This record gives sequence, C-alpha cells and structure tokens, in this order.
Amino acid sequence: MELWKNFDRLDTPAEILEDAYRYIIIIDLGVIVMFAYNLCAGLLRAIGNSVMPLVFLLLSSALNVVLDLWFIAGMGMGVAGAAVATVIAQGVSVVLCILYVMARVRILIPGRKHLDVGRKLYWDLFSQSISMGLMSSIVSAGSVILQYGINGLGTLTIAGHTAARKLFAFTDMPLIAMANAASTFVSQNYGAGQPERIRKGMREIYLYSLVVMVVTVLLMQVSAEWLVRMVSGSSEALVLENGARYLRWTSPFYAVLGVLLSTRYALQSLGEKVLPLFSSVIEFLGKVVFVLVFIPRFAYNAVILCEPVVWCFMALYLVAVYRCNPFVFTGPRIGIDSRSHTRASSTGMMLPAYSIEDTSMSSRSPCTFAVPATRVFFGTTMFPACMGSSSRSFTACPSVRVWSWCMQAAIVFLPIA
Repeated sequence: MELWKNFDRLDTPAEILEDAYRYIIIIDLGVIVMFAYNLCAGLLRAIGNSVMPLVFLLLSSALNVVLDLWFIAGMGMGVAGAAVATVIAQGVSVVLCILYVMARVRILIPGRKHLDVGRKLYWDLFSQSISMGLMSSIVSAGSVILQYGINGLGTLTIAGHTAARKLFAFTDMPLIAMANAASTFVSQNYGAGQPERIRKGMREIYLYSLVVMVVTVLLMQVSAEWLVRMVSGSSEALVLENGARYLRWTSPFYAVLGVLLSTRYALQSLGEKVLPLFSSVIEFLGKVVFVLVFIPRFAYNAVILCEPVVWCFMALYLVAVYRCNPFVFTGPRIGIDSRSHTRASSTGMMLPAYSIEDTSMSSRSPCTFAVPATRVFFGTTMFPACMGSSSRSFTACPSVRVWSWCMQAAIVFLPIA
C-alpha cells in the first residue's frame, strides 16, 4: 500500500498506475537474481574472461524477447508478463554462469582457507560496496525525481520517452562495456604499479567514446523516428516526435557520457570511495533543479537536456579528480615501500605508504608519500608530491578547489532539497 502511495506522489497517470505497481513488485522480488548475475559476471571479468559473461547476457536477452512475446501477446499477462520474463531470463543467465564456473573456472570456487584473508580486506570490500551502493541510491533518487517531472507531461510523452530510453539503454552499451573494461584494466595496473599504462589506456578509452558518439549521431540522424516506432509500436505523432528528438539531442553527448562512466569506474578501481560519490550528488542536485525550474517552463525539451547538461558537470568534476590522482600522475614507478608499509597521518590514522622513484630528478633518489584515506574532504586534504621535500596541495588544482566549494554547498543543502 505504501508503494502505491509513492506512485501517486510521483503524479503517475491513473491509467498506468496499476501496471507500474505490478511491474515494480515483481522486479523487486527478483532482485536477488540480478545480484547473483552481476556477482558471477564480475568474478569472470576479474580474471580476464569478458567473453562468457557477454555470451550469457546475449542468451538471456534473446530469451527475454521470446518470453515477452509469449507472456504478453500469447498469455495476455500485460506489463506483469514483461516483468516475469525479465526475472526468468536473468535467472537462466545466473544458472549458466554458475555451471560454467563449476565446469571450467573452479579457481573461483572458494574454500574454507580462502575466507581467512584478514579484517583489512573485508573492511576494504565493505567500505567500497557501501560507497558504490550509496552512489547508486543517490542516482536512483535523482531518476525518481526526474520521472516526477515527466509524469506531469501526459501519457503520450511518457510513451515516447520510455521508447527512447529503451533505445538509449541499447546504444550506450558500448560505453558501459568499455567502462567495465576500464575498471578491470585500471585495477590490474594499479596493483602492478603501472601508472603509465593507466594513463595510456584512459586516453584510448576517451578516444573510443568519441568514436561511439560519431557513429551514434549518424545513426540517430538517419533512423531515430523509425527506431522509436519499432520499439513503441505506436503511430502517434507526438510519441514518435518526442522519442526521436530525445535520441537526436542526446547522441552528441555520448562522448561526455563515455568519459564520465570510464573515469568514475577508474577512480573506484584506484581505491577512491568518497570523491566519485560526489558526482552522484551533482547528478541528484542537477535533476532537482531541472524538475523545479526548467521542466515547468520548457516541458519535454528540458527533460531531454537534463541529463546531458548534468553529464557535462559530472565529467568535468571526475576528470579534474582523476588528473589530480597521486598514483596516476606522480611518477612512473610506484610500489609498496619495503621499509614502512604504513605511517601515521596527522589524524592518527594509519595510512599505506608507497615508494616512488622520481626519474625526472637528477638525484633519482626514492621518496615516500602516504595516500590519505579522506581524499580532499571539504578541500583541505594535502597530497605530498614526489618532488624531493616539496609538496603540493590537492586543492592547488583550481577546478578541484571550485568543485570542493560546490560539494560543501551540496552537503549543506541536500537535506533541504
């Protein structure tokens, strides 16, 4: 009953309220299946096997289409049938992943001895998962708020937007796939102490995002309306026009989205927990502003431009943070200092210490610096650089200092919003 009231608060049209309620209930009941698939696929990708998760995903998608046709057209289950088909298809992909692991990759099957890895590793995993979970929650909250603004524009607008979003979810898969690849690539090179490979890989990923953008723009200019008609099954002019306009207006920003996703995943792989989280705060606040200020004035045009504009601000922030990362942009050779694995920070917290050989200096002598656990919280944390006895502040980077002030304002006003 409470969920029904929440749909009503979002100004959901009465004619689709019951279907929306049924769909979300079924999807929520199957959330453990989604978790299991992401876990299995993540484990396979972590050991360098990105092919089999893709194969299982393709099989699951094909099965989902078949079950959609059967449940919706054949059995007349409507929207509930689409939800059931999704859960079943994902369940099949989980079973396939588990069978493959048991048959071919038994190294991923843990034994009792593998559970005794020390408290630090468990804490690192827990804190990273909390950060990523909180980030997803903030993003979802922003999406719910944006949906509130969309719901007030009528059912035809909702239909066109829904069709366009389905196509968007399909066309941004190359960007998501590359971002996932960036996560694995960066984490492996971070562990191997190879910052130069990270820099080179990220540059190539940014170029890849630009190529995806060009291809998508050309595709949408030619076939956007036809694609919306195919996905929505509607011939209503408003549905086709709004859906096609969404695809054509957002496609030039795919390069920005690619930079955003890959940089955020890379920062998480570098052990950053707090800073990527702030990008979600930017997204949340941006959507709140659009719903309160721009959508009432500019209607669906504001809905279309909301996410691309927010992407630009998020990408600027994340790239600024990435460019100031002490591991990637300090020196070419970084590893754990054999003389001192930890040292105390000014707050008394024990922090990991790294030995860096600065090949740019004539003395070429190694020096040691520590990576603070609370990176630039409120813009006050200092990052010693590997330049002899000199040090530089993280906030010396002007763009980061400005974003730090923005984050302080966001934290103050977020409860009010």
